[in-house]
Amino acid sequence: MALANGCGARALVLLGSGNLRSFVVLVCLGLAAYMTLSGVLAPLRLWLESSASLRLTATGLPALLGLPGWLLALLIGGALLGWAFAAQEFRASPRDWLGGLIIGALVPAGWYATGVLGFDDFEPVRLASLTFVAPIGESLQYLMLSTGTRLSFGVSVVAGVLLGALATALLRRDWTLRSFDSPTHMLRSMAGGALMGLGGVMALGCSIGQGLSGISTLSLTSFVAVAGIVLGAQLGIRRPLALSNS
Repeated sequence: MALANGCGARALVLLGSGNLRSFVVLVCLGLAAYMTLSGVLAPLRLWLESSASLRLTATGLPALLGLPGWLLALLIGGALLGWAFAAQEFRASPRDWLGGLIIGALVPAGWYATGVLGFDDFEPVRLASLTFVAPIGESLQYLMLSTGTRLSFGVSVVAGVLLGALATALLRRDWTLRSFDSPTHMLRSMAGGALMGLGGVMALGCSIGQGLSGISTLSLTSFVAVAGIVLGAQLGIRRPLALSNS
């Protein structure tokens, strides 16, 4: 994310505003994701999964801590709200906290859309919510092989974010074409996109897929994945190479 100047979701928003750098990031992200899922890197992924798997006594945080799920959700949610609203700049910016509330509400809406509205005994739909790594790869595949295939929830979310960002940029009259400053900048963005595709598949989700959708289920693996994402982001941000020409 630090190399590419943002995650996959941000790249979609930036592309909608005319940022061509994000187009390169998204293409590299989608290609790397599908290479890892079912392409040339799939055998390596399967080997790593089999050699580094752990058998846990509990997969959810409530079972691990012995607390009711609703109580744990209130404690974690309350702590996060207190931490966020402790900053005066955040409290004074309705755009930030209203945007956060709306994005947060979209996560359970995604679970409801796939688990209730999309429920069909004859054609079961995989339960999912907001996530962007695999869906970006699926979107590239859908653009090439859409004949005879159905539009999935993930591809619809990717298209919705992109079109919504485009409409917003046009309404605000700030749609502007932007490109790379140098070949080095392009290489750094390509590397960042490829690493996000590889890492997002290995971690079973991106910063939104695990950080929002996954944690909303109180999954233990989501907390572990988010800790790794935060650590990697901190290491990337503190390197001058990751920040130059951003």
